[in-house]
Amino acid sequence: MVAIVLIHMVQVFLFGAYKFPRELTWIIGVFLLLMTLGMAFSGQVLRFDQDAYWGLGIGASIASRVPIIGASIVKMMLGGPIIAGATLSRFFRAACLRDSRNADRFRLSSPLDGAEVGN
Repeated sequence: MVAIVLIHMVQVFLFGAYKFPRELTWIIGVFLLLMTLGMAFSGQVLRFDQDAYWGLGIGASIASRVPIIGASIVKMMLGGPIIAGATLSRFFRAACLRDSRNADRFRLSSPLDGAEVGN
């Protein structure tokens, strides 16, 4: 997914399809690219293996470079000073909240909505 979105964004940039009157479409596309990158990163962390550990270490290192609020971002992301069980709990909780919000937002109505189950 990340590769496809990046290829598409490069194509749009090279063809100049981000110019007037499509500026808003470009901004939305960049936002969706950032969301895709964030979801890929959080999905990688949920495996909690060596690849996830070192990827999270690099992500925390990048986040720590943000001026003024970098240390707060790292503490919020890791759940403490080191990568541990609290880190996995935070990413799992964030993934569950994200997925449940998306499921509620895009849920189709069912004939069983409002009906009692088990009768």
